Amino acid sequence: MSVSAMPDEVAVAAAIRLCRGLLALTAHRGSIEGVAHLIVGPEVAHHVHDPDGLVGSGEGEELRVVLPALLAHQIHGSHRSPWQLALPQPGQLGGLRGPASLTQQALAAGAAVLGNDLALLPHPVGPALQWVVLPAQLPSPPEGPREAEQALQRLLLESGDALGERHGTAADRPQPSEAPHFPVTSAPAQRALDRAWRWWWLAEAGLAADPAYSSHGSAQRDQVLRRLRDAARAAVAAAASTPVVSAPDGP
Repeated sequence: MSVSAMPDEVAVAAAIRLCRGLLALTAHRGSIEGVAHLIVGPEVAHHVHDPDGLVGSGEGEELRVVLPALLAHQIHGSHRSPWQLALPQPGQLGGLRGPASLTQQALAAGAAVLGNDLALLPHPVGPALQWVVLPAQLPSPPEGPREAEQALQRLLLESGDALGERHGTAADRPQPSEAPHFPVTSAPAQRALDRAWRWWWLAEAGLAADPAYSSHGSAQRDQVLRRLRDAARAAVAAAASTPVVSAPDGP
């Protein structure tokens, strides 16, 4: 099976790439043009809608044009909160702290890239993607990737049977899509992202599968899979928010 099992997969993947790209540029890893190309990825173009003029961009500017303003806003803001990814769900908002209008729109978008006092929300538009810039309260610190990985591992120990029962034999199981890759991501961070993405995908696929057992047994498995999904989603956000190591100084 090759169809997507994850909700808002295009938006989430784009948000991961944007977060990694902004962290890379903050660490002086790569050029604006090169990083913008990597962020756009499989989409034909990314544009930015800035209704409140938070970064002074014009209506519908290309992302590559707005990236310098985003970096300048982050550097010169009153706080220096690093860029981070939020994958909010009701009751699990990640680093989001409001305002309420942002929280509502971020929940609808499925992802938000947070930095200081602004957020960027992804909205797929046909083969392209639009980023909406909105005011935000200073985000909560992101969960540490190690803690998120450990929480995911604990849930995996509980969820193996539920996944197997939902998907049947290995040959029948759906094949997860590939997690977004970004060149400057360290090998450990990319492995953590790949693993968390895979289990998030499989948990979503398990929840979407037609139950083949009693309603009671199905409800128990769904509860386990929901917990696995939530832990994997949190681990994806933590891995995507891992800082990029600064480029070494020249000789």
